[in-house]
Amino acid sequence: MFLKLKPAIQAREIIEVIHDNDKVAQGKVLFKLKDTMQDTWFAEEFIENNGIAILSSFINRSKGNLQAYCLAGLRAALVYVSAMNVISDSPRIVDEIYNLTDTSQEYGLTIYKNALELILVFVSYLENGLTLVKKAAKDATLKQKTKEPYRNF
Repeated sequence: MFLKLKPAIQAREIIEVIHDNDKVAQGKVLFKLKDTMQDTWFAEEFIENNGIAILSSFINRSKGNLQAYCLAGLRAALVYVSAMNVISDSPRIVDEIYNLTDTSQEYGLTIYKNALELILVFVSYLENGLTLVKKAAKDATLKQKTKEPYRNF
């Protein structure tokens, strides 16, 4: 019974650490998340516990290595159909990833590259991916008060 519950417990513990303000603990957990996502049982529990939305929200509230670790964890989750379904049903997540392509912010080349990579995955593998990215580009254009939605690309 413990073996069956362990992935659920581990997923909840990681989500709790992400919600905490302890940057060191967050860094440790997020650094390992990419590898932890290779365990199917854990990944499905993490996704079911709103992990994808939590990661995408945290990406825009963090800086530097924490952002990079979140993007790597999110990218690792995208091999699961359930994660792709969550993103397909959540335009806000695509908006948050698209915001990382804003070159007026100083995210760093790795963040820009990883965000663009995720956007390409969304467009390539989601049925509504192109629509979601177009909407995110339009929203970003309104927010930045420009007339060029793909200026950053």
